[in-house]
Amino acid sequence: MGEVLWDLFDHSRRLGGALVNFAAHPGRLGHHALLIRAVGAFSVGRPGDRFGRQPCLVALDALYLASALGCALACTWAALIFFRIIGGLAIGASSVIGPMYIDHRV
Repeated sequence: MGEVLWDLFDHSRRLGGALVNFAAHPGRLGHHALLIRAVGAFSVGRPGDRFGRQPCLVALDALYLASALGCALACTWAALIFFRIIGGLAIGASSVIGPMYIDHRV
């Protein structure tokens, strides 16, 4: 049964269909997640100081939304990895901006 499903997924990927078996290779999706989050964390300090923490959090919300919708609707590996990178940058950035915003408000 699994071979039949894999063949269906494999043919649809070659034909440009919407069914791509992303679950077959989970390691391809997460092996650079920590590095991407670190880049997001290191790159958000200056915008947070220049534009303020709340506008940066709103922008990060937009990145989260784009990442979630992009990952849900991805039809190719490249699209999925691109939107996962966007989500990783948002996670790293919000891990820095969130506590700074809370500290500023208290």
